[in-house]
Amino acid sequence: MRGLILCAVMAVALAARGGSISFVSATRPVIEADAPSSSGLNAVYVADGVAERGVLVCGTGIGMAMAADKVPGVRAANIINSEFAALCREHNDANVIALSGRLK
Repeated sequence: MRGLILCAVMAVALAARGGSISFVSATRPVIEADAPSSSGLNAVYVADGVAERGVLVCGTGIGMAMAADKVPGVRAANIINSEFAALCREHNDANVIALSGRLK
């Protein structure tokens, strides 16, 4: 259940800006997906050009960022606030961000 509300809020915000959203998860339901398989699918879509950018959500975001960063062509960053989001994009050209579903 972690992060589902955050995903819904982000989807609405991105759609309002004209973005297209695809939800990617492991073969199991989203609420049961584990970090390596979910982040791997997302990262491969970004690396292969299917998606321009990726957003990962789990408990802390740390494990997903680590797993996604192993995919060649992916530059994943664990984001904890808007300043880090801007900096990782500006200075590191991050194309995947990982967020915590636990942050309020």
